Amino acid sequence: MRIRIEATRVYIAAGIAILASVLGLPADSAVAAFSDRSRPEATAIRYLPSLGETQVAARIDQALCLAFSLPQEWRRVPAGNGAALHLAAATGDGAIEIAFRSMRDLMELPQADPITRDAAFLQRDHEGVFGRPAQASSLESVPGATRWTATWIDGNLPSSTHMLTLETYIVRASPDWMLEISISDIDDRDTYDTLVQRVLANLQTADPARCGRPG
Repeated sequence: MRIRIEATRVYIAAGIAILASVLGLPADSAVAAFSDRSRPEATAIRYLPSLGETQVAARIDQALCLAFSLPQEWRRVPAGNGAALHLAAATGDGAIEIAFRSMRDLMELPQADPITRDAAFLQRDHEGVFGRPAQASSLESVPGATRWTATWIDGNLPSSTHMLTLETYIVRASPDWMLEISISDIDDRDTYDTLVQRVLANLQTADPARCGRPG
């Protein structure tokens, strides 16, 4: 999830911890609230120097594998905050989190379609953790996804604007699964937008056998 504290982007876990601290909430409990997202059964990550790209494939279940490529070298890193797949750029400039949300989690929500249900689920989760509603939120269609954003304002936040904004791209991967894609640790907006477009443009389903063994 993209988190903005003025011009700074940090990992979702760090952002939650910051806001939890400001609001007087236990940070461990706040981060743990997002651990119900499903983890992939297997992941294959391969850097191809000749192409200057990293190929990623993740098997969500026996019938679905998701594949995409990233520019330059990326590595999988531990994701203690419940994100299903967490990648970091080898240069240290950029992080990607992809959460896999089962449609079963969304069945009881009243919204008319899966995308708005997932957005409502995200909104409810975060407002529950932060203990207050967001001062602003939006849901916008973009090529290949729907972008959800929510902003909290608090005088104790460490920025001149005292604002924190979360941003996630929601994709329906199959009738049974939703993706929640978040990118962080990229300060330049053009670079950020280019990476978002790259991920969304080449994200595809693939033969589950392609996913290989867990990475």
